Amino acid sequence: MSTASERTIQALEHVVKQVPVGTNLALLHLLWAILSGAFLSSRAAVFPALKLAGFTVSQIRRCGQALRGGAWDIAELVSSWREYVLSQDEWQPHCYEGDRPLAVDLTTFWRPRLKGGPGKFFHQIANRAMKGIGVGLIVPVGSVGEQRVPFITRIICARAADRRDSQLKQRVLRSARGCLGEPEVLVHDAGASMADLQASGIERYVVRLALNWTARRNELPPGKAKGRPPEYGKLIRPLDRKWKDRTLPASPPDVETHFRFQERTMRVHGWRDVVRADQKVAADNATHSIWVFVDPV
Repeated sequence: MSTASERTIQALEHVVKQVPVGTNLALLHLLWAILSGAFLSSRAAVFPALKLAGFTVSQIRRCGQALRGGAWDIAELVSSWREYVLSQDEWQPHCYEGDRPLAVDLTTFWRPRLKGGPGKFFHQIANRAMKGIGVGLIVPVGSVGEQRVPFITRIICARAADRRDSQLKQRVLRSARGCLGEPEVLVHDAGASMADLQASGIERYVVRLALNWTARRNELPPGKAKGRPPEYGKLIRPLDRKWKDRTLPASPPDVETHFRFQERTMRVHGWRDVVRADQKVAADNATHSIWVFVDPV
């Protein structure tokens, strides 16, 4: 057996060592089949994948029983995996200006014929909501040597009550808030809005927004002599926008800076004490600072 295979087996043994005897061996066989790539050839079918991995009929039957009704929990396996990786002192978290990214995302295992549990969740490849099993991932970003390696913190599977993306997303974001350490910043793609993150009580985050996204100042503009008093602050437009034959210019930023990333100089514009575009003037503790990454110089 090669050195890589020996280290892989040692890691898997550490992951399943807390599981009851019998179930731990069956889970080790199952994880080995996953890492060997057998599930790709079997198109995620469990029994054919185990057979392709070279296991006997009795071992395959034992793996199926452990997967279906074994005394194990995914959170305990992830915790054991984190303990093993940290003990090796090889994985190093990425850090940018003193902040560490904590990536959060949702994915879907497409299961159109599965009866009972599945709901409808967004599938990135199909670009639409599909019947399947939703899964949320919370992953700090780091590297082993020069290779970027995500370090799984939590795997959150959809429950019977989570029938839609919005329900699973709120549960994942609440869980991510508990994982968010002092130097960490939550990073999410376009699947979550600022309203979702604010509703979950997350204060530090980076989220991908639409190009036509806007915000408002948290102060009322000067009132006019006639007409209804203003209820909303001045509109902030982070980026230029075209409407018919007109170009709507971007709002002047409160702060402007730049940084180097992958041999490119990125410009950053910032606005302080702002609220969402649909929100009226709020108390001081409800305001936010927004930093927008603009096109590279």
